[in-house]
Formats: sequence, structure tokens, C-alpha cells
Amino acid sequence: MFPVEGLAINPGGTLHAGALGAILELQGFLTLLPELADDEHAVTHHISTQLCSPGQRGEEVLVTAVLERRTRRLGFVTATAMVGDRLVARSQITKSVIALAQGTTTNPSSAAAPRS
Repeated sequence: MFPVEGLAINPGGTLHAGALGAILELQGFLTLLPELADDEHAVTHHISTQLCSPGQRGEEVLVTAVLERRTRRLGFVTATAMVGDRLVARSQITKSVIALAQGTTTNPSSAAAPRS
């Protein structure tokens, strides 16, 4: 849940579109993350967001995403932001899957312990 409060509120008293866009994109990445190998990372190369209804001060926005398809080098994700039954926004996100530099990992739990 994403609260509509503080810096997430625009001068009009509703959810700031930039904050909403950031959380939709982040949820898209987190949805694709389990499908990535330890030597892969994903970067957004296209995002299209429809703002359907304003999030109001004090509301809790539920942001979810679904991995629609994963190919060798692309991930296609749909992310939505809802307040109850009301659709606030929907994003179609295309992520490029890239190779990580040798010695780095996407999965923090598989990273080697630091040396002393």
C-alpha cells in the first residue's frame, strides 16, 4: 500500500503523478526480478502510463503488477494502481534484460560476503 501523504501530494491535494509513476515502475521491476538470473538485470526502455483517477489525500493506493511475458532479452509487465475498486493508473512497461558486469549480482541474498 502506498499512502497519499507528505511529498507524494501535489499542490492540488492529490497524488503527484511523478510519485505514482515511480512506484508503478518500481513494482514492475520487482515483479520481473524473480525471473532474472543472478547475472541479469532489467532496465525500463519503454513505459506508457494512463492516469485514470486522482488519488486523494489520506487514501491508500494498492500497486500491483503482472509479468505478461518474459523472453530472452525482454520483459513485458502490466502494473496497476487501485484505491478499492477504483483504477487510479495503469502502466505497460517493457524492460530490457541485460547482462551484469562480472562479479555483480541482482539477487542480494546470493552476493558473496564482504572480505575483511
